Amino acid sequence: MEYDEIGKQIDSAKLMGAFKALRWQLKQSRKVAEIVAGKSSEASKIPLKQSERCTFFAKDALLELSTHAGMSKGKVFSEFELLLRLVQSALEPEKRIQAFSESNSSQNTTTFYWNIPEQLFKTLYDNQYQHLKIDYLVFRNQLALKVLQQLVAHHWLLTYLTGCTPFLTMKNQTATPQRSAVRAGAGVPEKPVDYRTLSAYIKTRPAFATGFDLTTTQLENKGVQIESVRSFKLTGIELNPFEKTGFKAELLDLLSVMTAYFMCTTGIAEQELTPKIQAACKFEQVVARENPFAQSACYKKAQQFIASLLHFVAQTQLQIYQGGLEKLQNLVTDSMQTPAAKLLRSGREIDAFFLKGGQSTAGKTKVTANMQFLLKAALKEGKDFEIISQEEQLLRIENKLVLNGITDAQTSALYAKIWHARLLCQQLVQSRGIGVPNTWTITNPAEIDEIYELIKESAIVVKGSFTTGALTFRNVPARKVFRQTVHGFLKKKQKCVIEQYQGGAAYRVLLVKGQAISMLERIPQNIVGDGHSPVSELITRKQKRYAQIERDFPFDNLQQSNLILQGRKETSILARGEQLFLRYDATTGTGEEYLECLSEMDKSYLQKIRELAQILHLQNGAIDIILPNLYQPLREKDAREQFIFLNAHAEPSLTLHEHTLMQQDAPVAEKMLQLLLEC
Repeated sequence: MEYDEIGKQIDSAKLMGAFKALRWQLKQSRKVAEIVAGKSSEASKIPLKQSERCTFFAKDALLELSTHAGMSKGKVFSEFELLLRLVQSALEPEKRIQAFSESNSSQNTTTFYWNIPEQLFKTLYDNQYQHLKIDYLVFRNQLALKVLQQLVAHHWLLTYLTGCTPFLTMKNQTATPQRSAVRAGAGVPEKPVDYRTLSAYIKTRPAFATGFDLTTTQLENKGVQIESVRSFKLTGIELNPFEKTGFKAELLDLLSVMTAYFMCTTGIAEQELTPKIQAACKFEQVVARENPFAQSACYKKAQQFIASLLHFVAQTQLQIYQGGLEKLQNLVTDSMQTPAAKLLRSGREIDAFFLKGGQSTAGKTKVTANMQFLLKAALKEGKDFEIISQEEQLLRIENKLVLNGITDAQTSALYAKIWHARLLCQQLVQSRGIGVPNTWTITNPAEIDEIYELIKESAIVVKGSFTTGALTFRNVPARKVFRQTVHGFLKKKQKCVIEQYQGGAAYRVLLVKGQAISMLERIPQNIVGDGHSPVSELITRKQKRYAQIERDFPFDNLQQSNLILQGRKETSILARGEQLFLRYDATTGTGEEYLECLSEMDKSYLQKIRELAQILHLQNGAIDIILPNLYQPLREKDAREQFIFLNAHAEPSLTLHEHTLMQQDAPVAEKMLQLLLEC
């Protein structure tokens, strides 16, 4: 490894860290198929509005996804991963997103764009080249061309690492396998591209070539419009069906190090430029056409080159890329792990390489379920969005900041503290004439027996003063069970709240900008008999159904105890249509179910809900209430008994509104998004 003058300046001025600050943008196109009655066809439409993040070309059934420009490596990858999964979850179940590239098309591919920090160019120019009277833009363009020349001369490595179209037609399994039928079919350009100057390059490069390229823009320089390099570009990276995103994340590490390495080391001499690049193009054809199972013609060159890159990063400030390079080095060592070889070895039909529509994104990324709930709505509505901070759960949708999918700038810190505490909430609304349950509080173990004597004849609900979760006892619990339950909450350094059980149904009302946009009846964990299956089998079936939507349906000591209290066993058989409750509370995460019923509720309750929201200053959030009969009009004289407040939530679980009973899913997320974006 030998630095040239530029490399020596970068090294001596300790500027190598600039290559850790490359800025990226990813674009990817994928075919969308539709499977109906076992037959596949190209999708003619998808339920997403066109946007800069997601565009659908109906003519080719082609979906194009794009991240924001100018993002860090980590952020661009996580945004692209999330974007792909949001699309996947927004599509109908019969839609399939193609996970492989077609050998007769260069459309199903990934494109990378990246920029070197402008300050690096400016510092190099100011330190050494300004006094030579070289124009800054000319200097900058020539440095970019120096890097491009060597990237092009090493494209064979990318073909080896990413080629994944072994056959001319995927169905024709008798054809001789190749590493990349797409690149093999591209051939060597008849007319050499002139890489000496930017203007010469622009004039001679093919209009639709894939591979390494530059994007340019026109800038004014001393009153004259001059073409200037904007970013590096790599097109035609074939989809890797074994990676959810279609490519290995370490490819960005490789491109980062190659950019730095070629910037710092001696470039290709001008007189050798054309013959060397022509020879490299021919060599790439050899790599593209070779059998993926055979040792590659590029084996030794690839080993030596990656070893040089590893030595380079070890001697500089770029050690963060070492892990990614070592993973790619393993592909060179074991060619059977390359995408083309893995595809051949799998023996799988191409129909196996599709991403299904309608798949939940919960638990797949670091963003919360609430954030995903709102982001999916933004994607479907064609709204621009960006994750400002995953850790802080902060989003930007259009020009609005939203916290955890629901909180906006109107939220009051004072009232947020009140919403967090059940007792404060209940005291506040009770003083304004809203009904609340009879309540007792336990602050230390010495009070447990005293309170038990007061409630031992009542059905009760046991809660913490601020944590989520509750236990309902329709029958008075034994003193020992009561003590254990209360101790569980006291251990979390909070008061334990005992509420008298209220008759009626429990509801959660979702509020956005003070408006009720959804009201869910909360139905405790239950099973329904079919006349012949035992309770244990009914439970297993429901657990599998819940797993499909990534929710829990637990069965442990509490459920077993409730079975016994109802005179049932796990071997009992329920009559067809008979409902058996395994729990009596509908606490989130306990296998509860939800029924959307806002449109069913008598309209007289809406005013009471608005009044309650105003008392609590709750613009965005949820309230839990009990209504003995949602169809019976609210009478003011009986309001305390007909409308009972339980809790308020600043950050309720929004995904509860996605999967409701009776197939009455409403576009809650879209309505919520519309209200949040209103001025």
